[in-house]
Amino acid sequence: MAEIFEHLEKALKEYSSGDFYPMVLEAKKEYTILTGQINDDDDDYENRVNAFNDWYVLQYIIPEFKFTVIEEYARKHGLPDELVKAYTNINHSLFQYGGETFKKVKVVKDYLHHGHKLTLSNDSPTPGLLKGDLFTGRLLDYKGERFLLSGLCILPKEMVGQLVSEARKVQRTGSREFETNFLMKLEYFKTKWTRYSHLPPERIFQFMG
Repeated sequence: MAEIFEHLEKALKEYSSGDFYPMVLEAKKEYTILTGQINDDDDDYENRVNAFNDWYVLQYIIPEFKFTVIEEYARKHGLPDELVKAYTNINHSLFQYGGETFKKVKVVKDYLHHGHKLTLSNDSPTPGLLKGDLFTGRLLDYKGERFLLSGLCILPKEMVGQLVSEARKVQRTGSREFETNFLMKLEYFKTKWTRYSHLPPERIFQFMG
């Protein structure tokens, strides 16, 4: 299943250099507005950089083409339909890592869409995750298997009750835009909490209404 990650890396490289370099800089500005400024000495810096990369390739709309980066890459390089479907139907959500079952199957619980546990491919990475970790991230479904991408935003586990409650409110709207805004807001709150870690997280993770 290396191909599903291989094309993501190629798309990122192709659309982050040369004539596209100014575009990725603009995308970073937009992402920073949405999620806050991360620093290279933050504990989860690598995960957050990967989260930007995943957002840029899979969800950022190229102004010139009105397509995402991966859609334009797929069109240009003639990727097979099954692969394109996987890239354009990502599951961006609020998850909790359940660890491995007694059968050595890795599972996550999806709080925004399914409300139940989802199994991951044996080949799926789980970068730095410990059982019980609460996080935002993206799953790809390809050839009947689920793969977790490396761009994660780890959230304070003590907030699980409140965040699940908010996720259910968002789910009831049926709006993909509301879902994305909610997930990006969680990243913003995490960034803010990193700066004010002396405060309890409930002082930071506050939602209107």
